[in-house]
Amino acid sequence: MKRILLFVHFNKNGRLNKRAVYTLEQTKHLYDKIVTISNSPLNKADRNTLERLSDDVIIRENKGFDFAAWKDGMDHIGWSTLAEYDSLTIMNDTCLFPVWPIDKYFNRFDKNNAIDFWGASIYRSTPFGMPGSNGPVPEHIQSYFMTFKRNVVTSKPFKRFWSSVEAHSDVNRVICDYETSLTKLLSDTGFKYDTIINRQNPIFSTDSMINPVFQDPVGLLSKEFPCVK
Repeated sequence: MKRILLFVHFNKNGRLNKRAVYTLEQTKHLYDKIVTISNSPLNKADRNTLERLSDDVIIRENKGFDFAAWKDGMDHIGWSTLAEYDSLTIMNDTCLFPVWPIDKYFNRFDKNNAIDFWGASIYRSTPFGMPGSNGPVPEHIQSYFMTFKRNVVTSKPFKRFWSSVEAHSDVNRVICDYETSLTKLLSDTGFKYDTIINRQNPIFSTDSMINPVFQDPVGLLSKEFPCVK
């Protein structure tokens, strides 16, 4: 499998996060190409570290948060080049990852032809809670880690979604317009998805469990879930 990673980094103090370095060091072997996009300025030493761990480094203003950064990364690479890879992963540095080995998850989902895109964790649908409106929240893969296979990346719905991404200044608009909508958009198109921790996991046995990454991080760790938010 030929894989590419778009990794977004941000630090309000303009320094390279230790957890970002750890993530890149621990996952570098999984990818044929890593593009790191920093939404904050970096000094020479930090940039050198990123250049050692990445194949390409993009420094940009923190406009539009991670979704606009991923869009800029895709524009920088180009759709024809992205189509050369078997999968595209988008990730940010908002969690400690991985705390358990993750190779087995890549191997599992790579081989599963019934799954078109996957991620680490699911946010279960709720009738309320959408930022700004308190309206319904659709079930969605949480965007800190998502992987899309080639058939998704080369599809018109996927390209249209990313071409529509704007650099919102309000993070709630990013959540509403992009994070909570992408999974449903692709699913409604016919693409199938799964996550490492999905609805069939016993951790979702109660109606009150909506977001186990925040509600039960210790329980997830006991099941060898690889992320700590």
